[in-house]
Amino acid sequence: MDQTEFLLIAAQNTGTLNVWYTDTVPYTVKGITVPVTDVQGNSVIQYLQQVEVLTVEVNEGEFLPLEIIDRVSFGTYYFFRVKEQVISNTGNEQVPGGTVFISPGIQGSNFTNSPYNVIQGTAEIQRQSDYAMQADRASETATQVGAGLPTNIESLQSGSATKAYIQDSLYSDTGWTRARYDGTPTTRLTYGGIDPALQGNTFQGSYFTRTTLDSRIFSQSEADLVYTDYLFTGIQEVPKYEVESTTMDLTEGAGIGSTLIKVKRYATSSISIGDLIQVNNLGDEVLKVTGITIGAYPSQSLTVIRSWDPIPKLLNSLPLQTTTLVKIKPVQIYKLFGNKIQPETAGKLKIKQTGGIVYIDPLGFVVGSN
Repeated sequence: MDQTEFLLIAAQNTGTLNVWYTDTVPYTVKGITVPVTDVQGNSVIQYLQQVEVLTVEVNEGEFLPLEIIDRVSFGTYYFFRVKEQVISNTGNEQVPGGTVFISPGIQGSNFTNSPYNVIQGTAEIQRQSDYAMQADRASETATQVGAGLPTNIESLQSGSATKAYIQDSLYSDTGWTRARYDGTPTTRLTYGGIDPALQGNTFQGSYFTRTTLDSRIFSQSEADLVYTDYLFTGIQEVPKYEVESTTMDLTEGAGIGSTLIKVKRYATSSISIGDLIQVNNLGDEVLKVTGITIGAYPSQSLTVIRSWDPIPKLLNSLPLQTTTLVKIKPVQIYKLFGNKIQPETAGKLKIKQTGGIVYIDPLGFVVGSN
């Protein structure tokens, strides 16, 4: 059978799949026609326009992939000339069962849509919220209705209730809200050791090492001192050493090597990780807070670095009972390099404006004065 004869037969059977074979051995498939609608009346034109391989059952149980060479539209069906394929024997020109597989495209028997094709209205799994939960009011008792409480109030309070099937607003997305409204918070820990925004004043100071005696500093004349411009954080006119209450008392003694101290708090704690603290009226050892563990009220534990500032004496022990902890108010001093700043290193500064001395830790924070 030549192509002209085959197309005449196909024109009389436009609603079926028709395969073009040779009449002699070896039996060779040369082409196929495919209707533009399936048995359910659904259009498959968009798939036929871009199909690359058609797989058909040329004989019962014998599936043959046919690589498309070219195609021609005849309105109600397409004719595809394919790369020649040899089959075992000839069957009917019409494909048994009417089954064809289109690649790329849909796959299924009798041109029915694959269950994996997305069709409008077939989605079954709804998206759940990341934070909104379902309140169960379908089985409320009369008492619960009167109190306005759902039956799963306990799981709602604990956060274990089933998440609601609603889409979260963009206002719950941190990346969205920070980019448009809140901004991204940064601290000196994430910003190279310097607060990203500083409020402060300038002053003049003369720098000395921490081992320099205060008496020697005071004995020098103003003409012998070299003053430099500094910036410090704070609202005062010059940097000062000040402490504030933490509403915390020690509840156990801490030996000289102990880095864990147990405290009792009487109100909301004002201590945060990174703060510098001291034991009030019991020497000037500076402790740096590196961890906070909150226990049953009012118990709390602080992990600290002992003798953070190396010059003040290290207490042999931190007494227990009613010993009060105080927090050093954070005042940081920076050296000025044109439009750049850098925290001053551990040392002492004599302040020109007042004549007093402040002590500075390795990060430039004021930890004492004279």
